[in-house]
Amino acid sequence: MARKLTKKYVSIPPILGPSGLVFSCADKADIFRNALEESFQENIEPYDDNFIEKVENEIDDYFHMNNSPSSAPLSSPAEILTIIAKLNIRKTFGPDKIPNKALKLITPNALTFLTKIFNKCLTLNYFPLRWKQANIIMLSKPGKDPKFPQSYRPISLLSSLGKIFEKVLQKRINSYCDSSNIIPKEQFGFRAQHSTIHQLLRVTNSITEGMNNKFYTGDFPSHPRTITCLFADDSAVLAQGTTIKYILRTLESFLVSLEEWLTKWRIAVNTDKTKAIIFRKGCTNFNPTNLEFFDETIEWVTEVKYLGLIIDNKLTFRQHTSYLKEKFWAKIYLCLPLIGRNSSLSLENKLILFKQVLRPILTYAAPIWGLAAPTNRKKVQILQNKLLRIIVNASWFIRNSVIHSDLQIESIEDHILKLSRKFFSGIIDHPNNLIADQTDFTEFTGRYRYPYTTTKWSLPLKPP
Repeated sequence: MARKLTKKYVSIPPILGPSGLVFSCADKADIFRNALEESFQENIEPYDDNFIEKVENEIDDYFHMNNSPSSAPLSSPAEILTIIAKLNIRKTFGPDKIPNKALKLITPNALTFLTKIFNKCLTLNYFPLRWKQANIIMLSKPGKDPKFPQSYRPISLLSSLGKIFEKVLQKRINSYCDSSNIIPKEQFGFRAQHSTIHQLLRVTNSITEGMNNKFYTGDFPSHPRTITCLFADDSAVLAQGTTIKYILRTLESFLVSLEEWLTKWRIAVNTDKTKAIIFRKGCTNFNPTNLEFFDETIEWVTEVKYLGLIIDNKLTFRQHTSYLKEKFWAKIYLCLPLIGRNSSLSLENKLILFKQVLRPILTYAAPIWGLAAPTNRKKVQILQNKLLRIIVNASWFIRNSVIHSDLQIESIEDHILKLSRKFFSGIIDHPNNLIADQTDFTEFTGRYRYPYTTTKWSLPLKPP
């Protein structure tokens, strides 16, 4: 697929600094440096000086008491070679100027010495400072004025050897965190056997359960009357209740504890991106009072975007299918030189591009939004029909069913069915009980369906 990075190099235009426009590379670098230094500052407020001092003292005490050699498992040439084999040769090298392509040709003797260096770093609890240095490349943000330094985002090119050692450390840190249950069960980000779809399933099941029990569900550190859903730094908190007043009291109580936690750990939150929503089927004639978060009013909305899925207050997913249409055609526009009617690419390669790049855009989180009404699912099928007609340059009189049959492409409905069955089969006996417990929502017992019904299985995963 054509990539923007393969385009010809475009020099950075003059940058506006405090004293006007600058033209030399050195002056531009100074302005970018100052802009980055200003952006990446520690959060001054909110803060809790007593708590910060306590944390700093505990960290100092830990390092003074644990200055003995590390007990972390040592690495081996086989482990290092496995990591090197997975390196992308197209990645640019860092300050050490060692390309990944050269590392893939490493000799046995060099591999042995490299392993010894890594093991010595593990033993001494040491990470070389040279591996922390990076070359910074500034890339312009789309639609921004290129003369302002804030219109660029930085890309850090680190040492390839440092990246290999980071993967060695990551394996040992993950193993320790799993064995010690350090990472909260609610956190699904960057964890094996966890995905955004698993977290979206928890959210959707909780909302549907509230609807079946005539509860209101509000979306907004742990609280006894809320459900916390985390994926990296994307978070959602659900509270259920039979009245709006109860929901508001619960969320207000949670926000107070959240403010205290954020203040302690000196974490800043963009309150403009914080939204509140009430999920309820049927008529919802109410005007909820405003929620306050760090003295800012949280906006009440009728739909929210969480982990790439647009969830509306009726759980119809109508807005999400419209969003898919815009996103899908934007990607097709980029790929049109490769899949269009005048493309010289073979049909086989066009279909590979369709299956690996384009169709996943349509079917992301399909086991969840597959609950949408047939009319909304049909809109997604129409998108696939139009794309396949473009790929094969079909005449107007050829039926879509014939194109699907000849290309051996399943319909969106059948593809969602296959994805859903594979997904729900994988949650049985999952190591995280928050995911395994979603089998409790595979039996249709209320008016509103759970995402499990997208499998069209007649029996629940978990016997009643």
